[in-house]
Amino acid sequence: MSIEIRPVPVVDMEDSLRLSGIAFMRGKRPNLTAEQFMNPERLRLGLYEEDRLRAQLSIIDYNLFFGENLRRCGGIAGVACEPADRGRGY
Repeated sequence: MSIEIRPVPVVDMEDSLRLSGIAFMRGKRPNLTAEQFMNPERLRLGLYEEDRLRAQLSIIDYNLFFGENLRRCGGIAGVACEPADRGRGY
């Protein structure tokens, strides 16, 4: 069994949107264009098992002040996986 974490490319957009729909929209597919999907301010990472997208998350780029220091940060969002894969550690 081969497991790999890598950026989700636009060719896997439909699988990614299906996972998001299951997790957040009661099974309805989010209405995103390829341009919106590939937003450079959001890094989409996918967990692939045997080259099949099984889970995903997004890291949203933003800045945050710590005291007077501005720091680049990433917020975790859109964590989703196949319902049948829940409880498997990914």
